[in-house]
Amino acid sequence: MARIEQVERDKLSARQQALYDDIMRTRPRGKLSGPFSVWIQRPDIAEPANGLANCFRVSPKLDKRLIELIVLLVCRDATAQYAWSAHFDLAREAGLSGETIEAIRARRRPEFGRDDERVVYDLVTELLASKKVSPATYGRAEAALGRDGIIEAVTCGVPVLASDISGNRGMLGADYEGYFPLGDAAALARLIDRSIDDAAFYQRLRAQCAARAVLFAPAAEQAALLGLVDNLLEPHQ
Repeated sequence: MARIEQVERDKLSARQQALYDDIMRTRPRGKLSGPFSVWIQRPDIAEPANGLANCFRVSPKLDKRLIELIVLLVCRDATAQYAWSAHFDLAREAGLSGETIEAIRARRRPEFGRDDERVVYDLVTELLASKKVSPATYGRAEAALGRDGIIEAVTCGVPVLASDISGNRGMLGADYEGYFPLGDAAALARLIDRSIDDAAFYQRLRAQCAARAVLFAPAAEQAALLGLVDNLLEPHQ
């Protein structure tokens, strides 16, 4: 007998029903299953979890093929059989080859045909194995994933270490503490070490990222666009 009964929509509160409908809207199943069938008992947990999941499932900056690659790598590392089974077909539909998926299942390095998959694989497996990323791996990832990768990391609350160029300063602010000189691998390595060893520095980066994250929310981007259009249409003296 299950410890928590199968979710029945008509037995939920109005708030839970609205959440149930939103979850099921992007998950074409006959019933609510998996962790959300438990989390929905506590909407304060399920609502932000659903929002975070949808950042990657519904409107990711990264290609969905790369999102599914990341999911499978983390599932295999944790031997999370349920999540692996849930994402196996999704990964195929997103464009990952059967050979790549099988190699990950067997804990072998795949023979990648696409450079972006190779970069993501190196980044994720290195992070999972050592809990940090080398300057060389970070540099390749930054070059391959570009500005959108930085924005997605900021929006998800992950502190960013970024090269000191005008585009990054425009996103992260002139006073952001996580910059390193462009092409200076040694400076990046020092920042990584400081992020690991200096808890206060790490928390400042998190706070600065959180303060900037609102700028990348859809509502903020829409407001900025509308403001620009209004300015262009307004008669000038």
